[in-house]
Amino acid sequence: MAAVTFGIAAVPLALFASLTTASASGTNVTIVISKPSDAARQLESAFAAHHFKIAVAERPVSTDLVGSILSVSTVGAPSDNAGAISEILGQCNGGRSGCDVGLVIPQHYSQNARVTLGTATSKVVHQPHLAIERRMP
Repeated sequence: MAAVTFGIAAVPLALFASLTTASASGTNVTIVISKPSDAARQLESAFAAHHFKIAVAERPVSTDLVGSILSVSTVGAPSDNAGAISEILGQCNGGRSGCDVGLVIPQHYSQNARVTLGTATSKVVHQPHLAIERRMP
């Protein structure tokens, strides 16, 4: 199992297996993708461990964007929650900078959301908490 590292300001605090929140205030969960080719599974595991209702979708992209977060959208969230999830900017798969490689989510986030990741092949939408799967074009 690949490890997802939790950290503050890019300093690893604990491996994902410990399930501890990694933020100075104790109110946010920070998730950083450590293995781009396994990004969907890493995010799904972290979301499930924290009981987030966040679906993961994958979209085929160029090699340098594999494992990067392409978009985050909330579903039916009130306008005051619209910016609750923020992305962490980091290094792309090919080495250049400027890709979203992680998320900061309020610890008690309870809205439905969807994260779209870049992948090398076409895959399905993963929605473990919603029990729905559909094919991506």
